[in-house]
This record gives sequence, C-alpha cells and structure tokens, in this order.
Amino acid sequence: MERRNAMLRAVGIAAAGLLAAATGARAEPSAAMDASPPPPLAPQMQHGVEFVTGGVGDAEQTELFAEPARDYNVRITLTDPGGAYLSDVHVRIADADGNTKLDTRTNGPLLLVELDAGRYTVEATRSDGGATERRTLDVPADGAMPVRLYVALAMRSGAEHGRS
Repeated sequence: MERRNAMLRAVGIAAAGLLAAATGARAEPSAAMDASPPPPLAPQMQHGVEFVTGGVGDAEQTELFAEPARDYNVRITLTDPGGAYLSDVHVRIADADGNTKLDTRTNGPLLLVELDAGRYTVEATRSDGGATERRTLDVPADGAMPVRLYVALAMRSGAEHGRS
C-alpha cells in the first residue's frame, strides 16, 4: 500500500515536471503533492455522517468486512444487473426532508454508512452515463440488524428503476 502511494506521488511530481518543461514554467511540488493520499478504506465524514467506501479485490473486501463493517448500520453493494461489482458510482443519500446527508463517488462496490434512525432516499448513478437507481431506506432505531441494500445499475442512459 505504501509502495502504491509512493508511486502515485512520484507520477504526480513527474507530470508536474513535464507540464512545466512544456510551458517553460518552473515546477515545484505543491503541498498537496507532498501529502500522501488517504489510505484506502479510510473513514470519512460528511454532513455529520461517517462512511467508508471500497471493496476492490478480495483483500479490500476482507479488510472492509473484518472490523469496519461492525461500526456501520447501512451496507450498500453496487452491481450491474448481472451481479458484476461497480465502482466510481455517484451516491446521494437524503433524509425524509430532502436534506443531503451524503453525496460521494464510491471507490469500490461497497459503501458502509452510519445513519441515524429514519427514512432516507438513496440515489445511485453510474459514472458511464448509465442508469440511476432510487431506493427508499428505513433505518431502525434499535440498530439490531444492519440494513443491507443491493443496487443494480443498468448501462442504458436515462433508464430509471425505482424499488422500495
């Protein structure tokens, strides 16, 4: 993992150098390039909602469901209609009043979210111009069982499916 982060940082610095050479500008690495990207599966916070996304490959799925999954009461799995996992899906979760609680792009087919009890609308849209899927999600107050939602997104542009 550290090797991958170092490689990505080196590629970014090299690209900046090539751009500077082509334009005649003097290139210096920015603070953003020096900072390591967040580790995969790092918990994030948005609008007071904690979430984590990932699950590319067996190792990430094992890591994601080993311990972090216990900390989240909503588990969303993103697939195409045939069951193949999807990544880079735009997911928006809004509460019953329409307030956005989460608006993100996934880094893998799995999205774990910690939501307060209540009714939510989950909207997932493929990044390749494919379908948008909308679902109603009820999160129980007792939290006894995690809510699992499977979202199958077709490739056809403009096709919408609504299931509750």
